[in-house]
Amino acid sequence: MVMAMLPAAAFAQDFEWKGECDAEWFTVCDVGPCPTDPDKRHYKNNWGKEGCSPELEFPGPPSRVDLKGANVELVHENNVEIRSLVSGGHFLLSRPLNVTESAHLGDFTLVAHSLTAGGAITIAGDFNWRGGDLIGTSDVTVRNAVNMTSLGAKTLNVPRLVCEGPIQWRDTGDIQLFGGAVLENRLTMTVRNDEWISGNGGTLLNNGTFSKLDSFAATQLFETIRFVNGETGAIDVQSGALLLDGGGESRGAIGLAADTTLQLNGRGGKPFIIADDTAIGGEGLVWISGTGPGLVVADRKECSARNVLLTGSLRADGPTYFDSMTWQGGTVEGSAPVEISEELLLPAGLACTINGGKLRNAPGSIAEWSGSGELRILAGGEFRNGGTLALLGPQKRLTFGNSGEKLINEAEGALIVQADTIFGFGQPGSVVNEGVFNILAPTAQCEFTSGTLLESSHIVNLGAGTLMLRGGASTGGLIDISPGTVLVLQSQSFAVSDTQFPGTGLLRIGAGALDVKTPTTIPNVELANAAGSVTGPAPLTVTGKLDFLAGTMNGQGQTVSRGGMTLRGTSDKTLSERTLVNEQQATWRDSGRIVLSNGAVFDNDGTFQAASDAVIAPVSGGGTFNNDGTFKKAGSAGVTNIQTVFDNAGTTSVDSGTLRLTGGGTSEGKFTIAAGAALEVAARDYILEDGAESTGAGPLKVISGSVTAAEGATARVESFRLAGGMVKGQGNLTITRAFEWVSGDIAGPAPAVVRSEGTLNMDGAGSKRVLAGTFVNAGEATADVAVVILNEGAIWENSGRLTMKDHNGFSRQFGATGKFNNRGVLEKNGANRESKFFSGVEFNNLASGVVNVIDGDLLISGGGSSRGSFFLADDRTVFFEKDYTFEGGCRFVGLGSPWIIDGVVATLAGPVEAQNLTLTGRIDGPGELKVGTLGWGNGTMSGSGTTIVERELSMGGEVLSLRRSLQNLGRAVWSFGTLNITDVAFDNRGTFVAFRENFGELRVEGFGVAQFINRGLFQTQRGLPNHVVSMDVNFVNTGTVEAIRGKLVFKRDFTQTSGAIRVMKEGLIEFERPVRFAGGTIGANSQVNVTRLTNEGGVLKPGESPGIFTLVGDLEQLSEGSIEIELAGYAPGDEYDVLVITGDAALGGTLDVRLLDGFEPLVGDTFTVITHASSTGVLDNVLAPCGYEFAVHYNPTDVTLEVTAVGVPTPGDLDGDCDVDLADYRRFFDCITGPGGGVPQGCEPADLTNNGQIALDDVAAFQRVFTGS
Repeated sequence: MVMAMLPAAAFAQDFEWKGECDAEWFTVCDVGPCPTDPDKRHYKNNWGKEGCSPELEFPGPPSRVDLKGANVELVHENNVEIRSLVSGGHFLLSRPLNVTESAHLGDFTLVAHSLTAGGAITIAGDFNWRGGDLIGTSDVTVRNAVNMTSLGAKTLNVPRLVCEGPIQWRDTGDIQLFGGAVLENRLTMTVRNDEWISGNGGTLLNNGTFSKLDSFAATQLFETIRFVNGETGAIDVQSGALLLDGGGESRGAIGLAADTTLQLNGRGGKPFIIADDTAIGGEGLVWISGTGPGLVVADRKECSARNVLLTGSLRADGPTYFDSMTWQGGTVEGSAPVEISEELLLPAGLACTINGGKLRNAPGSIAEWSGSGELRILAGGEFRNGGTLALLGPQKRLTFGNSGEKLINEAEGALIVQADTIFGFGQPGSVVNEGVFNILAPTAQCEFTSGTLLESSHIVNLGAGTLMLRGGASTGGLIDISPGTVLVLQSQSFAVSDTQFPGTGLLRIGAGALDVKTPTTIPNVELANAAGSVTGPAPLTVTGKLDFLAGTMNGQGQTVSRGGMTLRGTSDKTLSERTLVNEQQATWRDSGRIVLSNGAVFDNDGTFQAASDAVIAPVSGGGTFNNDGTFKKAGSAGVTNIQTVFDNAGTTSVDSGTLRLTGGGTSEGKFTIAAGAALEVAARDYILEDGAESTGAGPLKVISGSVTAAEGATARVESFRLAGGMVKGQGNLTITRAFEWVSGDIAGPAPAVVRSEGTLNMDGAGSKRVLAGTFVNAGEATADVAVVILNEGAIWENSGRLTMKDHNGFSRQFGATGKFNNRGVLEKNGANRESKFFSGVEFNNLASGVVNVIDGDLLISGGGSSRGSFFLADDRTVFFEKDYTFEGGCRFVGLGSPWIIDGVVATLAGPVEAQNLTLTGRIDGPGELKVGTLGWGNGTMSGSGTTIVERELSMGGEVLSLRRSLQNLGRAVWSFGTLNITDVAFDNRGTFVAFRENFGELRVEGFGVAQFINRGLFQTQRGLPNHVVSMDVNFVNTGTVEAIRGKLVFKRDFTQTSGAIRVMKEGLIEFERPVRFAGGTIGANSQVNVTRLTNEGGVLKPGESPGIFTLVGDLEQLSEGSIEIELAGYAPGDEYDVLVITGDAALGGTLDVRLLDGFEPLVGDTFTVITHASSTGVLDNVLAPCGYEFAVHYNPTDVTLEVTAVGVPTPGDLDGDCDVDLADYRRFFDCITGPGGGVPQGCEPADLTNNGQIALDDVAAFQRVFTGS
């Protein structure tokens, strides 16, 4: 019994094919009675699963399936999903199969539905594709043959199907490519049908041989499918047609047998590209059709074909050669020529277009334009005739595109016009004749429309009718104007160059132009029409008088007037490119302008008088007026405006009114400006050569143009006003008397210098810029509400005095960094307004420079350096807002303060002194900084130098980073944040106060070999006793450490060889590492936390005379160590000292007992002076006040003193050691100035006169006791 069962629920398990039933995936077979229940049947499937129920396990989603070498079919109706598949036999699939990973198959037949894989599919055998889909995200590789048969569609939806063996495509089933799929042929692909390849997008990649055989209709690739013929590929069309709608490219071979067609349809803008040199072989037809580019020959690639039909678009970017072409419409385009070697026919009524391309009728070939359709040459295209081109039949219209198009009749060519013809119908172009151009128009009319140029270098035969040139002409050969014919220059230019005119017809300049290419003399010239012109590069000499009333002289040649010239009337007299030479007297009157354009030159070698207020105007490139003689502005009080270039090598006198130069020019001569008159430079650049000068009471003004000092030149101007223009150049310009700078630029590369030696006023908000060059203020300058911009590395040298008032400064917009070099005096005095050197401008205060900040602030935001001095008045600030270098000798004096702000690095290159300094940025470098008052609000001190604070140091910021040695000689107050010390020492030689009222830790962190050295007073004053000062740095104390309030924590090594530690009642000190005291004192009326305190040579002093010293930890008292106990009464802590040790006490050393305030204990009195958890050892020595003796009792938890003898104080013995020595001497003067804690016995022994007070008479008595006299 054989049963087909549904798959059971799959679980993680490998499945191997056993094949115990048949070849079908889901077969379940009945193999007999159930071994455990004879009333049931026993079932098996092909996977080795069995049981007494037909519900058996089958491969599921997690399963790895191995079909071994069996032939297996999957025909069950349900979808199947497995993890991976391996088959060494033949696997036939006609139902959906989803493999989430890879599939490795032998022979494979896909009948219908789909094979979907999450990984690669490899088919080692044959792939028989009768229909269905290949779906996945990885490539499919077929090692053997691919047979595409049957009627079913073959759908490919994988990145690439690589076919390493032969492909056969037959029957009527089409191929569909989806999602950019690539069907790659690496051997052969034989097409034996007339079907199609379609889909939503893909590529047929042919790297072998693609053959079309045995079918006589079209095999079509839809417009969504590209055909790519690789370098090793070959297209062989032996029958029918191959229609490529989707374009593609070819780098391989193409062959077309006779009577076959390769149709390149170019739909949707998808051309077929010849991407490598290709000779299309065979007698077949290449039909270029469609609305988009059908065939494209790639740049610098060559293509050739025998027969071509063009109805669409051909783009040749590489050389293209056809034996014959029938052009029934469409377009030729591209950057490379298309050459026809035998026959070119234009027989149709449709337009034929050359759109930017090049078409050539080769020598020996015949071209006939017999149809009624237009020939269009557009977008710079070209049609060359090297053979015979005949224009026959109905009227012909040759249309250009106004982009430089040409019809070229080559030297071997013959252009025969036997039809009424319009050249340039619609848009202008060029007809270039290098051969023979015969005009035999039957209606006696051959017209070149406006803009269409005739360029002839050989022969033009005007044999009949009229030749109307509306677009101009260029001739260099023979123009034969037969009797009775007319050559009309109706518009544009008619160029002559070594041209002979053997005919007797009239040459008339109407609204056109005569272009003189070679020297020409014209006896009679009339130029009175505004539309007429004389032009050309060659000279035209007028021997009689020239009346220039209207019109234009243009071209690069000369028009020479040798008999005098009058320029009059109201119409413009225009020179364009051409030179007009006046050799005699020229008078300009009336209101008509002289217009110079395109580099024209008016050369005055005689005398030119401007007798009215008119304009010499530039148009389209302007021109030049050269004055080599005398130019006189006289006879009118208005403005004569020379808007062209005006070059003055002679003398220009402004006797009245204003002469305005708006076109620029050059002067090496002299300007003389009378009082009340003016010479203005506007709009353009005017160049002053070496020796140029401007004198007189009238000013030289620059209002919108520029004045340039030429390279190496020295020019001098007596009075100068810059109001919107520019002074520039590579030479030197010196303003000797007065300079008013309202706005405008001073520019010039080094070593150009503009120098002001007199007064300089810079007022107002007008733009004032120095570009690239150097400006020197050597006089007295004032800037008020003015910002001077230094662009492109410009330099301002201040060797005089510059006063900066309100809202001004120096800035940069672009280019290299500008520089302000102060060698003189810079004064900021601006009524509480700031002045600024902006980012991009270096401020360099040189050794001789002085900066005085009297009123307002000064901001230096562009960096620089200083070796000079700064004076800052009270409450005035110099802000350093960019990295800055302080050279040795730089000084800051006055009550104001320089401020190095956040993010700024100030480099100390040598010793620097500052009366005050604010730091929130960074100082660096090897130089020493000596500062009176330093406000350190944030930032870093680094470098190999030392910072010395002499008076006051204020510290407060999130993080203060110390990377250079710091000496505090005055008073330092630390109120906020963390101090990081890296590889240097903070050397406190004055007073250091850690003070913060509110909550928050004050923390010192050490890195590397960092140290905090206290030689003076280190004091903590926190708001509450539990507020913390954390010293996470090695601490060396030879001064005094006071914990007045709050918790002082030492987290690293603490070293003390002298000095003192004082812990007040509201203070606490904690040592996180064991401490060894080599000297000095540690006194506390509070608590000290330490794991173990080893007293090697110091003094432990409980109380504040007296008090309780609580040591939380162990005490090791060595022989050189001391414990000082003060007795002033019987109440522990209040009247005598107690040392409380919470841990173990290893006793030794000296117990120094001192009496306070005249206290005299009695024999038998006892005092508990030490308490402990446990103890070892005994004290080595007990020092008692003079005459006193004490017994020491060592108890389990304390040490007590018992008085066994009493003594009498010795006059002058203030330390109770029974003698009067230097120690008593020092304490005696404490008593004179007021009793203090430094006098352990009290001041009673200092009253040597026993009068109840300590006065000058006691001093004399003490000296006698001290000296023993």
